Amino acid sequence: MDAWFAGFNSDIVTVTWMGYDQPKSLGNKETGSRAALPIWIDYMRPY
Repeated sequence: MDAWFAGFNSDIVTVTWMGYDQPKSLGNKETGSRAALPIWIDYMRPY
């Protein structure tokens, strides 16, 4: 229902969440590394 990814570097800690406001499946076999990690990477790229 939700996908999370948490990570850090020497300057910042970030947590990425992907999901719906109301309980709903993200899809079969969806995980934080498949859904939330790409968002985290894009956000952290400048750091």
